[in-house]
Amino acid sequence: MEQLLSIQSIPMKFELSVTPARMEYTAKRSEIMQKRIPGGLEIQNDPAKLFINTRSARDSVSPTLASSIRNFAQKGKQSGLDATAQFAMEGRQLLDAKPGDDVLGQIIAQRNAAPIGDFQLGFIPNVGPEIQYQEPNFQMRYQADKLQFDVRVANGNVHYTPGDVSMNITQWPDVVIKYMGRPMYVPPSAVDRFEASA
Repeated sequence: MEQLLSIQSIPMKFELSVTPARMEYTAKRSEIMQKRIPGGLEIQNDPAKLFINTRSARDSVSPTLASSIRNFAQKGKQSGLDATAQFAMEGRQLLDAKPGDDVLGQIIAQRNAAPIGDFQLGFIPNVGPEIQYQEPNFQMRYQADKLQFDVRVANGNVHYTPGDVSMNITQWPDVVIKYMGRPMYVPPSAVDRFEASA
């Protein structure tokens, strides 16, 4: 069986530009005590997800072996219950029979009666596929580096440049679904006629 759907998941692409923190000091004599608390960048990216379940639709067209066994078992159980009810009703009629009543004729007529009921026209597949869609989720948490320092300067200047992180998103996540199948004709011999007229 050829593949009917082509599902392509396009991941997100991004570029990070990191500028580290910098401290410049111009002097001949200095005392610097510093403590660096590292930061971090946390990114959580959950792409979109598409779940398609066609099991019920396939079972309505061409049941699997397990489904066929289950359906036949259910029909057999129902037939057994119906036969038990029929025999109980016929036994009740025989018990209540009076001399001269044609009970056997009535029972035979009931068994040979034409079936009655509502007959419905159905189409297959009678159940569509189950489709579930999960939206994408993108979360980002950034904490810059922290510097704790104590500068004791005799003479000179201290210049501190804090760090910087910039992010450029070049491509957003996406899901591309393409139908790759061809039309199905009934009867299959009609395919040549339709392709010739196209």
